[in-house]
Amino acid sequence: MAQIKFKMPTVSRTTRLRRARNAQEDREALNRLELAERQWNIPNELRTEFTASVNNRHDTFDDHREETSQFPGLEDDSEDGEDHPRPANKWVNLEEDEVLDDIDLMVQMSNERYWQRARDFNWNILMGPLHGAYMVQKSLTDDWSGSNSYSDFQNSKPCNCGPRSKHSRYVDLVDIHYQERTLVEFCQCTLDPVRLLRLGYLAGSPVTPQTAFSVPLLIFHNSMWNHCHVGALPFTQALASFLEPRSNILYARRKQHRCDLRKPFSAAVDLYRRLEEMTEKITHSVLKLNNRQILASLSCPACFGPQPLDTSCYPETTRDRLIVCLDGNFQHRHHSKASRNHQPLRTPRIFLSQTDIDKAKCEIRDKELDNNTPEQVDRCTESHKAADDKRNEATWKGCDDTGLMGCCCLGILYDIGCSLDKFVDLRKLLVKDRSRIRFGTSVFHAYVHNWTCQLKYHPRFNKGWGLSDGEGLERLWSYMSPLISSLRYSTRNHCFGSVSHCLAHHNRRGILKLCMLFFIKAVQRQRETNLALTALLQKTNPHSSSGRNYTKSFFWRQWLEQRAFQADHTDLEEMRMKKMAALYQRENVIDLMRNRLRNPRIFLASELEVRELIDSIETESRKLQEEMEQLSGENIPAENVEERKMRLLLWHAKSELFVQALKEKVFKAINARRPAIVKLITAYNDEYSKYKLKYPNRLGSNVQEDDLLTYEKLSTMPLDDAFWNDGLFYHSDAPWAIDPNVREGIHCVLVLSRVQEEFELIAQELVCAMSWAIEFHDTLVNSLAYMGERISVLKVGDPEVAADHIDEQKLTGVTRRDSVKVIRNEVNRQLLLHCELVKGWSEDVTWLWQHCQPAQNAAFLDTWNKFVDQIRKVRLGGSSNDTERTDNALEDAVLDELVDDGEDLDNADDGSVFQTNSTA
Repeated sequence: MAQIKFKMPTVSRTTRLRRARNAQEDREALNRLELAERQWNIPNELRTEFTASVNNRHDTFDDHREETSQFPGLEDDSEDGEDHPRPANKWVNLEEDEVLDDIDLMVQMSNERYWQRARDFNWNILMGPLHGAYMVQKSLTDDWSGSNSYSDFQNSKPCNCGPRSKHSRYVDLVDIHYQERTLVEFCQCTLDPVRLLRLGYLAGSPVTPQTAFSVPLLIFHNSMWNHCHVGALPFTQALASFLEPRSNILYARRKQHRCDLRKPFSAAVDLYRRLEEMTEKITHSVLKLNNRQILASLSCPACFGPQPLDTSCYPETTRDRLIVCLDGNFQHRHHSKASRNHQPLRTPRIFLSQTDIDKAKCEIRDKELDNNTPEQVDRCTESHKAADDKRNEATWKGCDDTGLMGCCCLGILYDIGCSLDKFVDLRKLLVKDRSRIRFGTSVFHAYVHNWTCQLKYHPRFNKGWGLSDGEGLERLWSYMSPLISSLRYSTRNHCFGSVSHCLAHHNRRGILKLCMLFFIKAVQRQRETNLALTALLQKTNPHSSSGRNYTKSFFWRQWLEQRAFQADHTDLEEMRMKKMAALYQRENVIDLMRNRLRNPRIFLASELEVRELIDSIETESRKLQEEMEQLSGENIPAENVEERKMRLLLWHAKSELFVQALKEKVFKAINARRPAIVKLITAYNDEYSKYKLKYPNRLGSNVQEDDLLTYEKLSTMPLDDAFWNDGLFYHSDAPWAIDPNVREGIHCVLVLSRVQEEFELIAQELVCAMSWAIEFHDTLVNSLAYMGERISVLKVGDPEVAADHIDEQKLTGVTRRDSVKVIRNEVNRQLLLHCELVKGWSEDVTWLWQHCQPAQNAAFLDTWNKFVDQIRKVRLGGSSNDTERTDNALEDAVLDELVDDGEDLDNADDGSVFQTNSTA
């Protein structure tokens, strides 16, 4: 068992200084108390004699003409002697903290473990009765939105406690409107937190709570936290600043300072979230939802909803696809010393359990031992920062969780999907499902990989991916970034709970915007690409003998030729080219040395030194010639050899420049890498000038022929710019290699092909979302009907009524019939929310169906329209009079003209989180 060291809590420096300053007064006070005690204990006859001997002085404040200095601090130093040393500054305490031995540390560790277990034990005992009372109060007050939200429901349950069993004490009650110290009556038959909950407040501690917060305040904080991630400390400070002028100030004992509400408020927030999670779990159990249905309702109905239609009408490349994105975030690491881990770890549903992770790890280890797979170097892994893990040990030192690994529904997109594919095949993992799994790389990270890897794994170059870019988790990490600093030093349970709560809100927000945002990105991308392609099709094709314009078929043929060429251009061929480029560089060095021999200074050297220099040059030249013949292995005319040499050197210079540009984009260290990049730019410009001077008509590029590359141009150049993809990389004179218009045309036809696939994927996902909405609505309605019958049966009071699946959801302190009524009200609330969701989807679903659905599925749209009409006939509350509605369009028009707070762009960016797919 690993030993954990703990440090005994020491007294703060402020306390030590205060004690040192008051030490003399404390000793005098103690002497007076001891003297008074001794005087009281002596006999009376001696007390008079003792009192008479006391020297009573009444001239304490009289002037005794003592010699004093008129100028303190300017006295003669000669008066100071060894008999009168300068007093030391007693208020300065520089003593080090006491170092505790191992026994004290073990005692402290044991005490902390006991305190934590006792606290956890008290919470566990409390959660059952508190959750039952929570669901009852939620039902009675309509989720604390009714006029009786602050009523006292203590009398709703009969209490037979006598006066001696009841007691009263003051409790600080904090609400969104006021705060006050109130005298609350408690009794032995009801736990204190349950008594406070019946008043509408959640306690900040499990035993004898001193502070409680109203449930409406916690609901408000929950909504605020979901949208702006406000911390407990700034929220309580802002709340106190708002409430203190409007109500009483809550002081600590002896009224020395204000109460610190942060810790009890954090405990109340965690308690509220646990109660909501327990309520959600009970609802899923009552509805008898399976794992797929739970994923559909909590994560993404488009991906996990049922598919009632025949999918044979969809192309095979996009039929029944589930596209997900994987990504890791090392910023969400957790320090081990932030919590003592005495409390058992609670893993929310959205996280994989540690048992599943350990099982997968053991399976991978067993496969490695069985197949005896050697360690292999993967070039894509080496070129990726996260894959190669270039962080040092100090980054992970002291961390029990090194980060988060996320998966969202956006084959499988991953930063290093190619390496993951090779890893699975090498170790023979996922054998049963391997034929159904395809891997790809996210679009941004795809340009880190070599071209051969891109042709196989880039989602824009392969069929079936649609417009999935793999950046869904990048947007999610951005949404969760405000949690990094606070959760890194919180307890693990609080960290896991906060992340789970944040993702739950993220998914709910995505489901609300699901249907309309399916189509936005695809339509926008199609419009932009069509404009670019139309402009290209109006240009004359210089590679056509008949002088015709560019055509789509020509671009497709060039794309097929490019893939075929690259299939033959293997990694070995690329390594050969790199070696030849290095040999040509060495040859240039030898030529430079030969030119130096023509310098007149060579005549100053001795004969022996000249011979040695010439012999070394000739030896190196023969060695280079032999290596070049081995690498080339072919007889090429001298003119072609010279051209190939210059092109290889130019290709090598651009390759080195691409590596530095990529590091600048990824690592974002522009200032630190600028000297190295400028050096490589200069080398590239030199090679470019030489090549252009000798072969002016052989080069095509987006960069103007007479315009050399600069650092500013490189900094603003995207990694998918045509500059990086010209013929210098492929050593080919084909149109796709040397003509930038051809490369742009290939890009356009590929994007349009992916857009069409996106429409096909959207069509299937739309059907799944619609069928889930109908299925979930039927489940809620049928469950409500069953519970209505169950309430009628239990009303008779027959104790022999057989138990069902609802009775298994035990609510402590609530009868069987009342439990069914409470759960029924919660299910009815879910039905109302679901109907509002369907009403918000209805118009978008109709519009989408008309644009991306096969004609043979028209019957399902009729089913959907009847379902929506049925929901609209049900009165879901609110005003039904059109004359009472406000003209929001008029208000928006006025504010757009007069007020602009600059947040429209933020809202648009926020919506883009779900433009591709929602998060699972």
